[in-house]
Amino acid sequence: MMIPSTIGIKLADGSFCPVIMTGTRYPSTLQLTTVHNNQQKIRVDVLIEAAQRVDYLDSLTIDHLESKTAGMPTIELQMSFDDNNNLQARIVDLDSKYRQELCIPHELYAKKTSLSFFETVKRTKIIKKIYEIWFGVAISALITFFSWILGKQFPIIGASVIALVTGMILALVWKNKGKAIAGLKFTANELLQATVIFLGFGMDINGIFKTGKEALPIIICTIIVSQLLAFILYKSIHLSANIAILIGTGFAVGGGGAIAFIAPIIAADNEDIAQTISVIFLFNILSALFFPTLAQLIGVSTVNGEPFGLFAGTAIHNISAAATAASSWDTLWGLGSQALDKTITVKLTRTLTIIPITFAILGGRFFLGNRQHPQQKTDFKKAFPLFIIYFLVVSGITTLLVRHGLNPKIFAPFKVLSNFFLVMSMAAIGLNSNMIALIKSGIKPLLLGACCWISIAAVTLFMQKSMGIW
Repeated sequence: MMIPSTIGIKLADGSFCPVIMTGTRYPSTLQLTTVHNNQQKIRVDVLIEAAQRVDYLDSLTIDHLESKTAGMPTIELQMSFDDNNNLQARIVDLDSKYRQELCIPHELYAKKTSLSFFETVKRTKIIKKIYEIWFGVAISALITFFSWILGKQFPIIGASVIALVTGMILALVWKNKGKAIAGLKFTANELLQATVIFLGFGMDINGIFKTGKEALPIIICTIIVSQLLAFILYKSIHLSANIAILIGTGFAVGGGGAIAFIAPIIAADNEDIAQTISVIFLFNILSALFFPTLAQLIGVSTVNGEPFGLFAGTAIHNISAAATAASSWDTLWGLGSQALDKTITVKLTRTLTIIPITFAILGGRFFLGNRQHPQQKTDFKKAFPLFIIYFLVVSGITTLLVRHGLNPKIFAPFKVLSNFFLVMSMAAIGLNSNMIALIKSGIKPLLLGACCWISIAAVTLFMQKSMGIW
């Protein structure tokens, strides 16, 4: 396979300087000079760059330069291709008129631009991606196998929580993650989205819309409570407006995705974002660890996973923590994936509320005349959770196939794979944790986070009880 290439030279600092594209019919000329005083010799290495790889071809040399201050001599380099595509190169000392020429046959430099089948495959985007992420994914998988085995022995804790805590402990001592960073980020984000999509297999799409409709009143109430608390504490304890908006929205809707939507709109800086993510992460962990125990103490049904699923989906702000709590509940009471299915459906409905919230914040800032910072552009394509669409498509296909006689048990392996991916994601999230950043976030953001966390959980439980759900 032939790939585009460029002929150039090696500069004094070692970098590649392009001169002419291969196959070009017009000559290219470059003026060179010396880098040292009284330099007597100049050597020009001719290189070829192809597919981000630079190879040596040949060299041109001029000896016995006149003694001059660095930068004074003028050396002219010219490159061209003849009718047979051979590379013609020459350098001329314009003071002494001394020159050197060389001819590099087409076959010689063409070899540098030819890739074997193996090299071609190696350079494809998917192989490059695998090479970048494999180490972090492998570390997450090792923790997952360990957690999966322990989770079977201690179902009251569950594999997801074990993986999360294990990752957090390792993060305290593993400071320089190096090659693992890309893989950990992939596992914590893309693989978590795959978890949601795989859950769509075996779920009836009509039930999904029914659940969304059932949860909507609770979701609206939790959003109102979270935003009101953010506004009240912003006024009473003189909290940063940006942090109040980010924390209020993060708790109301769901963690990082909400922050990605809102941060550019309110011109939040990196410190605001870091503090918000740290606070949200802390209460994610607390929710995943303690909400199953809380639900058991107050009498949430243990024979039907849907009440706890609704509670986790509306009270826990991040999809990973909500899924972990639901998975632990299912494992503890032998409910299959009842709570997890319900939680994911509710969370996806809740996530979509970021769109009206975004417009509400934009409208509020406009009418209040807030012009302290120029608003930045939000990348909706990157911020919008497209995996929700994929989840609905998969659920629709499943519903259609089951109605045409396909045995629903055929989708069981997808449920197992989804649970495994969830545990992997929690391991990566634990490894990505930064307790130092949390400590630096200060007491005021933590106070707002605690108020939102407790209030949303209380409102959710109260409304569920009022609606007769448990």
